[in-house]
Amino acid sequence: MKTLLFVPLLALALAACGGGADAPASAPADVSTPPQPRVSPLLPVVSPLPTVSLVASPTSVISGGPSILTWSSTDAISCIASGEWSGVTAASGNQSSGALTSTSTFELACTGAGGTASASATVTVTPPAPTVSLAVSPTSVTSGGAATLTWSSNNAASCVASGAWTGAKTIFGSQSSGALTS
Repeated sequence: MKTLLFVPLLALALAACGGGADAPASAPADVSTPPQPRVSPLLPVVSPLPTVSLVASPTSVISGGPSILTWSSTDAISCIASGEWSGVTAASGNQSSGALTSTSTFELACTGAGGTASASATVTVTPPAPTVSLAVSPTSVTSGGAATLTWSSNNAASCVASGAWTGAKTIFGSQSSGALTS
């Protein structure tokens, strides 16, 4: 039984050295010539594609407000900002957008050995809410007297009066109330 186990092992050893099943059973093994190494083809090294993440917070601001840009990348050698910002950036970081007056898109492209990846973030800019101020002078009159109404507004396209006076008004101006009785 030991002989049966030894024979397959011997055949395997001979096959690894170039002999074995095809060689005659009585042929002695050639021990003077070392076995030739087998050459394996080199496999190309595949570098991973970089990954990039770019986030703006908040994603909506009132005109004149900033947003904070936060980004990170992996497997990148260099990153270049474009769109509403520009220049070479670190592989990760954060930065204020500065005062924004219109909807803005920020882009980031990072390059590594495996290629280039990009990301973008958009910040929507909304106009500020309109404001209006209204003053009356004098603040107290006798029956039949008049007062002057003065108004001004910011960030308004038009004004409309209501109550004791009505109608479309300019975005700033003054007007007499006319005779007041109550």
